[in-house]
Amino acid sequence: PRAHPRNIAAAKRIFNVSAATEYAQYRLYVNARLKNCLMTLVDESSELRAQVTAGMCGFRNAAEGTYEAGYQCSVRMFDRIREEADNRRVEIRLEILLNGFGPSRSAMLKALSMSEGDGIRELVNRLTDRTPVKIGGVRLQKARRS
Repeated sequence: PRAHPRNIAAAKRIFNVSAATEYAQYRLYVNARLKNCLMTLVDESSELRAQVTAGMCGFRNAAEGTYEAGYQCSVRMFDRIREEADNRRVEIRLEILLNGFGPSRSAMLKALSMSEGDGIRELVNRLTDRTPVKIGGVRLQKARRS
């Protein structure tokens, strides 16, 4: 009896739930490697919406793995997310999935917490770490002599 449509309609009136609670769930994959930074934005149907790499931000070779490259990638991706949010008719929500321990990981989190992340922080509803944890596994290669 609780799930009867009349009860649901009454609850919506009591709690003032509007139709504006619909939103599109987007995912931002942050691949933070030691030598590069890759950020990919996909929508709810896993369709690619935006992709930013350190090379696309003007960094080359060893500079692609730096903190500054990760920061610039984050700022550019935040701009793309703002454009996407303006173009959508429904409100969007953002899930951030982190992978890897490169410098761009902390750069992205720092950019999100600073003024560059204004308007993006409110969209984030989940932050997940997808970095695989190695337990045991194959023996590493012998360390290189210096």
